[in-house]
This record gives sequence, structure tokens and C-alpha cells, in this order.
Amino acid sequence: MDVLEYLRDDDGGGEDDSDPVVDIGGRGRARHRAIANAIVIPQTALEECRHRSLVMYRRATDLVRSSGGRRNGRPVIVFADAHHVDTQIRPPLSSSNSNSAAAAPDEDDDDHYDEDATTINDVNDARLRGVALFYGRSLSRDDDVDDGGSTSFTRRRRKVEVVFLSDDAASRGMALLEGWRGDGVRHYYEARSVRDHVTLLQTEDPTLNLLDMVAHFGGGGGILSPPPGLEADVTPSTTTTTIAPYEPHVSSSDLSRGLRANRYHQGVYRSDRDSHTGGYVTLRRGEERVAVVVRGRTDVNRAVDGDIVAVELFAIERWLSAFDDDDEGGGGHRGSETMTSGGEDAAAGGGRTGIAADTAEPTVRDIDNIAEEVPVDDEGRTLRRPTGRVVGIIRRNFHNRNFCGSICTVDDAVAARRKEKGAGGGDGTDHDDYDEDDGMECPVHPHDAIVARHEREHPDGITSTVVFFSIDQRVPPILLRTTQRERLVGMRILVSMDSWPADSEYPLGHYVQTLGVAGTKDTETQVLLQEFSIPCEPLKGNVDRYAFSVLWEVTLEAEIVDVEFKKSIIHSIAALTYQQAQSLIDKPDKDCKDDIQAGAVKRLASLARKFRERRINAGALTLASPEVKFVLDSESLNPTDVQAYTLYEANALVEEFMLLANVTVAKKILRHYPTLSILRRHPAPNRSMFDSLIQKAKTRGISLCIDDSKKLADSLDDAGRILSADPYLDQLLRILSTRCMSPAQYFCSGEYQAKDWHHYGLAAPVYTHFTSPIRRYADVCVHRLLAAAIGVAPLPVFLSSKSHLHDLAANMNRRHRAAQLAGRASVQLHTLIFFAGGEDGGEGGGAKEEDAYVLDLETSSNAEPSFTVMVPRYGIEGRVRLTKLGKHECLIRDPERHKLGIKDAITGETLASVTVFDKVRVKIWVRSSRDQRELVLDLLEPKILADPNLQSDGNSKAVRLETKKKKQKTMSRDLQVP
Repeated sequence: MDVLEYLRDDDGGGEDDSDPVVDIGGRGRARHRAIANAIVIPQTALEECRHRSLVMYRRATDLVRSSGGRRNGRPVIVFADAHHVDTQIRPPLSSSNSNSAAAAPDEDDDDHYDEDATTINDVNDARLRGVALFYGRSLSRDDDVDDGGSTSFTRRRRKVEVVFLSDDAASRGMALLEGWRGDGVRHYYEARSVRDHVTLLQTEDPTLNLLDMVAHFGGGGGILSPPPGLEADVTPSTTTTTIAPYEPHVSSSDLSRGLRANRYHQGVYRSDRDSHTGGYVTLRRGEERVAVVVRGRTDVNRAVDGDIVAVELFAIERWLSAFDDDDEGGGGHRGSETMTSGGEDAAAGGGRTGIAADTAEPTVRDIDNIAEEVPVDDEGRTLRRPTGRVVGIIRRNFHNRNFCGSICTVDDAVAARRKEKGAGGGDGTDHDDYDEDDGMECPVHPHDAIVARHEREHPDGITSTVVFFSIDQRVPPILLRTTQRERLVGMRILVSMDSWPADSEYPLGHYVQTLGVAGTKDTETQVLLQEFSIPCEPLKGNVDRYAFSVLWEVTLEAEIVDVEFKKSIIHSIAALTYQQAQSLIDKPDKDCKDDIQAGAVKRLASLARKFRERRINAGALTLASPEVKFVLDSESLNPTDVQAYTLYEANALVEEFMLLANVTVAKKILRHYPTLSILRRHPAPNRSMFDSLIQKAKTRGISLCIDDSKKLADSLDDAGRILSADPYLDQLLRILSTRCMSPAQYFCSGEYQAKDWHHYGLAAPVYTHFTSPIRRYADVCVHRLLAAAIGVAPLPVFLSSKSHLHDLAANMNRRHRAAQLAGRASVQLHTLIFFAGGEDGGEGGGAKEEDAYVLDLETSSNAEPSFTVMVPRYGIEGRVRLTKLGKHECLIRDPERHKLGIKDAITGETLASVTVFDKVRVKIWVRSSRDQRELVLDLLEPKILADPNLQSDGNSKAVRLETKKKKQKTMSRDLQVP
């Protein structure tokens, strides 16, 4: 398109020719309607956008496409500056011409010069200024305006305002020199920052709130003194000492040279689950990959989860051995997974009560299929974990997503502190954590100190900097500049991260969207969808569906005679719930003669029992998990009851045929693609993972053998007979056994030896996910491998690369983990609503008293006495703190027997104690703090452990009785004296 001709296409159309003025605000009447209120995006800017972020690039191109064909809308033009003769970058001017700062190009000279363009960025900036100059010159030329006569015309200058928007201060400075008109009075265009331009727009319409959405690239802001109410809790080092700036990132040229020389190494940075100040970088060494541990704010150096970074390895002497603690500044690879409202992890200072986990926290190797340790000697016997530091960011990941959370303000912090110091359980009683009478101070929340340092009002009187905290602990706090501070307090919002300057303690960002009031079910559900986004599609009955089927020919004794794999179309005659299927299994045989559904289900159930018996005899484990389900109100959909999830034989029926199909397909694709198959492995647990449980089980006379899955299964069955007096203890032991195992993982068969393909829990030599609707992409990959194996479709090229398959499997492991966390967060949300008594206090269960079982005890002499419990009724796991017992002289700590207790001050007799697997009574209630809620467990029985003052009262009575007895004996002796 010839832009000049387009701009000169006059279209009077009945307009008043005496006022041909056009401006950016659209207030004038325009003959040149084509350029009125237009947004011009130079091709150079669009290419830079694509290089930085494909997400932003797609948004820009969508904006361009959506503006086409709208007569009254605002046109968006892409200007091909790289190919237009008037916007080419010319060679620098001679030194004689360039020495005069006042020299300006002649108005009629269409050449554009750049004297300082020495880098690609400089050249691109010069091109963008050239586009603004071109538009300014083109739109400022004189027009012949008809004065009403047949030959009478007046030369009149157009008054079209051209604004060059750039957040590069240096480029705007260059624009002041390049944009001068020859008359020395005005510029061809005006250069503004985006914030300045939006400020002008908002001045015209204050309701727009556009300033909040402007990207933030400035400095980090000042350090303030703490507000009243926080002085006692924030140390001087956090309020009066300026935070040291980060080390600047290495320049792009030095980075490129360092990567080529192997001084630096490129990889993806992954934060620890519960901290943004520690993580690891995945590096490739040929076909192998290794994790480099990065610990502490300084070494992480502003990297954010998912960034492609360059790292510099430390000397081998600084690498970590298997016995070193790598949790400096971070949460480690096995962090706490208990959550608060909205899916938040436990805050610093201890785990909170939440939904119990199923397995051990996955390690780096579990998720990414990479080595955590490498040999550092010639014999390969000494293994260490490499460590290093981030020296540069190659590509940012935060441009591709928004973060969900809430802002915390100074007013918020003060109010929360005052509230927490007097917090109770909703029944007027004081609770151990916050009993001022006992001299116990509420612990300082880490958010308070951060807010005190960074919240401030800006001189413009309109905006203020506030601190945003994401619900994802891997994301650092984000500094926002906003005009609606009061409106955002107590809300869940979406925020975009813009930049992280070296002189800012935390990254800078801008507000995107408000989701709703924090803590409400609808809002927190949106939060979960935003954070995890796990798609699914329900099964339907009586419809045709494309399928990939495994067809077995079996005997009545469940012996497989033959198997076939077919692309098929299935037409299910019913979509049954587990309860409906169970009712068909339980239906008497005499009533099933004419019932096709019941007959089919009963035959399948008969085969499933035999398949299951065969698996268990081979060593498959029967484990357990603390699953629950909610009964919802029919109108509000708030939970009105929580029940244990019931498993039926129908569940086992589906499981057996699913397992059979997965194993059968795994064998098939391995025969055809022994190094390219997507499989699923479950490594055998090492003894160190089971050591603690083995020791605890011995206190109840139970011996666990983990040499192989068959011996573990047998020992669990023996334990069930020993614990038959309390059936739940058998289930609890199986739950804890599952916790001692690493989760299963996807992998490429070419990366492991055949002996490492084994699935420990299922006692299967090979396993995959061919039919499992909740893990959809793994199924798709396996379907493509199977289709190629049976000759119905060629193998896709990307499935022929072992390196690509590694990355594919690692991503599936992360997405599977996200699905697990999303499910747990959803249960946590509904549990909080239930125990809070409904969203408005009118529904739900409110505070409850329930039986619980002790899982673990804190018996260290330098730690607060406490123990972890499982509440079977609700599937809740949490820590019960014995705060009042902490400094009591009668406290009993017995680490060998996993025991806590209290003894009589006079006799030394044990008055009460708890040990592992004991049953106790607890109260479950919800404590609200800031914009979140959390479950709290308080001990009710044994009462004397919850409140040692009861023992003191008892001692007083004992002392009085002893004194009375002594007096009586003395009187008796006196009476016997002659």
C-alpha cells in the first residue's frame, strides 16, 4: 500500500471545508478521515515485539486485523518502514555537519540520518523515529483550501498531531533534535512516554483507569520507615538499610562469546515449589541433561521460573554433596504442599493445615528426567550436585503470562497484626498461637517488612506504588504503580510483570484485571482455573465416538489368547457412574437374563477379579489415599458436608482393564520403537525414604520389608492383621507408605536401560498411558506411536527425535503435577468454605471437633513441641502446636519412642502423652488473615497437653492433700505421747 497516496485521499463527504483540522483526540472534523485517530505500528516495532514475546506479537497482530473494515473504529496501520524509501537509515553525517547541536535538517530534505547508531537496538530506534518524522512532515504540509469561489484557494497548514510513543528515554532525547521544523518554533512530532501519554488521556476521562495498565520500566522506589504498628516487628536492617542492587547481567555480546567458549551455559531456570529465591537450571550435555542448583537472591539474579538463562558454574569445591543442605534462600526440592485459600503454599515459618498429599514431593529427576548429581572423579564414585549463578537472561518467560494474587498495603499489615494478636477460634476463646497473657507474640509476617519498604505515594498525587503477592510461591513480589489502591485491597487480581531492573529489589509490573473478592468461592475457583488450566471432556452415552481400541480374546479364566489393535468407532449404550455400575454388579444373576447392561458388566467384573488376583500375586501394591467428596447445596453450590470417598468394586473393574490396556500397548510400541516409546516408570523407593516410617511402625510391633514390592505388600497385609482393632490404622499405614515413594514419571525408553523401565507399584515390567482421559496428551503421543506400529499412519517426525521426546516427557510430568495441585487446591478451597460456615456464615459446617491420628512428632529440644495429625473424616493433615507446653519444666521429649508428654511436678509420673499412631481429639476452625483464610487445628484431648495449667491446678490440690495428711499424722503422734 502506498501510504502517501492513502493519506492524501481527500474525502469531503459533506464535511465543513472551513475546518479541515484533525487531532489525536478526534475532536476536529477531518477531510483526511483515513489518518484521524490512527495508531501506526512500524514494521520494525512489530518485529522486535515478535522477538521478545510471541504472546504480545499475537495480540498486536490481532489488534491490526480487528481494526480492518470498521468505518467508525480506530484504524491500526502497519507501516513497512524497512522497505519505504523515505524511512531508510542513511550513513552518518560528516563531522563538520554533526558538530553543531543546533543544526536541524531542512524541511524539504527527506533524508533521515542517525549519527550514533552503533548497535542493532540503536538502528531500530532510529528507524522508529524516522517513521514519526516521515508522518510529521507528510501531515504538516500545506493544503489548498476552497474559499468559496470557483478559483479562489487559500494555503492552509494542516494541524495533525503526530505523537511518537517510546519508553526509551534516550530515544526520546534524540527525537528532540531530529524532530525540529525549519522555523525553529515547533516539532514535526512530539515524543512521549506511554505513561505521559496515558496520563493526558486520563485527564480527559478520569474513569478510564488506564494508568494502572501501563507497563512499568522505571526504578524500584525508595525505602520507607515502617508505619505505626510495625516498628516493633521490623528490624532496622529492613527499614534503614538500602537494599544492595543486583549484579548487572552480562551484555549480549559478552554473553554470546561466553556461551561459545563454554564459560557460560544456557538452560531453563525452574524455581523451587515454595520459593522464588532458589531453584535449578537444566543444562544439556549431548544427549544427557543435568540440573545446576542456584541458591539465594544474589545467585538467582532476577531470574523468574521459566526464563531461558545463562549460568556460570562454580568451582567443584562449591558443589553440593549428598549430605549438604541446599535450602539456603530457597525451599529445596521437597517443599511443603499444604495450602491456604486460593491454593497458596504454606508461608514462611511453618507448614499449615491442608489437604494431605498422596506421594512424596517430586524431585528434579522425577519431573524433568534429569540427573541431579554428576561424578567428579575418574572412578565415578564421588557424586556432587553442580552449583552456579545466573549471569544473564536470554529470553524472559514472564511476558507470556499473567499472575494471580492480591496486593498487601501498609494499612492491611497494621490491621492484620492487630487482629492476629487477638485472634480466636470464633467462639470467644483464646488460642495458643496468639495468647498475649502468656507473653506469646504473633510472628512477623514476611509480607509486612516488604510492604513497609516499598509502598509509597508518588509526587503526581494520583498514583502510588503497592506490593502484589502472587499465590504462586515461585513468583517474587511485584511492585505495581496504581491509581486505585483502595479498590484493589481485598481483591484477587491479575498482574503482568514488565521488567526487573538491577536497582530494584523486586520486579515491576502493571495491573491487568480484577477477578473478584478474595476468599469467595467463585473468585477462588477462577483463581484455580487461571493458575492450572486443566482441560477435560466428559464421556457421553448413546453417541458415536472415534476411538483407538484394544481387543482381547480371553478364556473364562482370564487367560489372554489373542490381542488386536484397531482404529474404531464406538457407540456406548450407557454412561454409568460407579454407583450405577456397582448396582449392576450386585444384581442377582436370575434378574440379568434379559438385561444386556447388567450381563455385560457382571462378566467384566468376573474377569477383573481374576486379573487383579494375578497382579497382587505378582507383587502389585494395594495402597491408599485420603480422598474426600463434598455434598453441595443445590442452589448456592456451597459445601454442606464432607464425606470420605467410597471405592466400589466397579472402580476396580475399570482400573483392571485400563491397566491391562496400558501394559499391552506398552509392549506393542516397544517392539517397534525400542528407543522412542513414551512410557511411565515408577522407581523402587530407596531405604532412606522409608526409614522414618519403619522406625515408627516398630513402636507398634510392626515390621516393614521394602526389598521388593511383593515383600512390602505382604508386610502391609501382616500389619493390617496386627492393627485389626482399629481398621483405620491399616489404611493410615498404607497412606504413609505411599508418601514414602516418588511419584511415577513419563520418560523416553531410549534414555533408560530396560531394568529401569519397571513400575514398582504395579509390579509391571513396562507401562504407559494409552487410555487415561485425565492425561490426554500422553495418550495422544502413545496413540501416534501405536498407529505407526500397526501401519495405519506414519510416525510424526517430532516423535523420531529422542531429544524432543525428552522435553515432551518432562513437560508432561510438569503438567501432570499441575493437575494434581489443581485438584488438591480445589478440595482445599471447598474445605475452607465448609469450615468457615459458608461464604456468608450461613451455610457449611463451621468449626468441628473430630478424632485424629498422630503421624509425626517434633521432639527436638530446640523446637516448639508439636505433632502432625491426619483427620480421617475430612482427609485433612495439619500440625497441632503445643505452644503453652513449650517451656514447661514438666515437658517430656522422647525421640526414640516418638513421644511427647507431661509429667507430675512432684512424683515424676507421666500424666499424659502422645506417640505416633495415637488417636487424639482436635478442633478444626478457620482463621482469616489479610486476604486469605487458613485451617487451624487445636488440641482438645488429652487436655493437659493442650493446657499445662490444668496440671498446676492438680498439683496445688495434691500439695494441699499431702500437707493435710502430714498434719493428721503429727496430731496422731501428739495424742499418743504419755
